Amino acid sequence: MKYIKSYKIFESIDDTEDIIKDLLVDLEDDGLQVEISRTSKDVNIDTERYFNKTRTDVYLEVRILRPWGSPDREMPDLPTPPGGKYPGNLFFWFEIKDVITRLTEWYYSQTIYDPIAKNTNLYRWEKDESPLRFFGSGIEMFFGFTNQKDFDGVGDLISFTNFRIELKV
Repeated sequence: MKYIKSYKIFESIDDTEDIIKDLLVDLEDDGLQVEISRTSKDVNIDTERYFNKTRTDVYLEVRILRPWGSPDREMPDLPTPPGGKYPGNLFFWFEIKDVITRLTEWYYSQTIYDPIAKNTNLYRWEKDESPLRFFGSGIEMFFGFTNQKDFDGVGDLISFTNFRIELKV
């Protein structure tokens, strides 16, 4: 039995949601809106043992956005846009970076899933198997990130109207 690894696994999806809400509370304190929902995806299993079988994976989807009708805002440390103010629905990577990094590090410390290997071909089909994926304004931004060092290369002034995270549970 020495070959069996012990893992910390999620007690329940409800407990996981509560922990994620606690990790993201700083975003809500800063005026951002956080929504968490459950989704599922059917995955084909093609091996010799399970030919053409499917399983259903459960994901938590976290959406981060500014509340509807947020006023336009001035950002003193940023370049001034035409018109002088940034649209109310816009937020920047530097506003969410620390919280997203903390969530990512917590996720991989508490899950049985391993991040998929990053490589130079970002369009490979295997990225769909990543247990943790990040989407900015509807476009997949990165996958396979696990710690602060991975996020260091992301520019602080990238702007979003929404940011979505898929976590496999």
